[in-house]
Amino acid sequence: MMRTKIQVLILVLSTLATYAVAQDKVKENLSSAQGSYGSGDLEDARFKLQQTLAELDVVIGKEILKILPTKMGDMEGAKDDEPVSGSSVGFAGLFVGRDYKNETDPETSIRVEVANNSPMLSMVNTFLSSTLLTAMVRNENQKVVKVDGYKSMLQLDKDEETGKTRCTISVPFGNSLMTFTYENMSSESEAVALANTVNVKEIERIAR
Repeated sequence: MMRTKIQVLILVLSTLATYAVAQDKVKENLSSAQGSYGSGDLEDARFKLQQTLAELDVVIGKEILKILPTKMGDMEGAKDDEPVSGSSVGFAGLFVGRDYKNETDPETSIRVEVANNSPMLSMVNTFLSSTLLTAMVRNENQKVVKVDGYKSMLQLDKDEETGKTRCTISVPFGNSLMTFTYENMSSESEAVALANTVNVKEIERIAR
């Protein structure tokens, strides 16, 4: 059974690797996995396949970063130290993040993240799919909005001491969750409008 699963995974990853933009390391790991599989070392083949998956996630993450806008409103996106990670032991899936900051107003910012298998995904999907639950909890702090045609959850959290507001918009698609976290936004409508400048459909296509 294990041998069959590894063989199928090698075939799938071989197909995916042909579409990878930065594929040198992906092909290297995949070739090594095929060698281990051919020699009967299934444990090593599985380990090498995990490395291949991680590299593919990094490639996909970098492609997603190219789709994210360089600027949102009057906030510039970070150009350095943008986190991109892939599958590894203890963590499964893609993670991409970009920060947008206003140089003249450092307290206002946006954090955009895309993650596979996010622990929040189930909760967001439950909220959006349950008419009764949505009706029960819908209030000025939590509601359903649309981002690039996707039904999404908007949540407001206010710090009573500082009076500052955090607005989080969660956009689920497939097994991924895209999250916009706004610090000190002037209004909900502004937060939704900025989220709608992102091509979520194209990001979903790549993240699948």
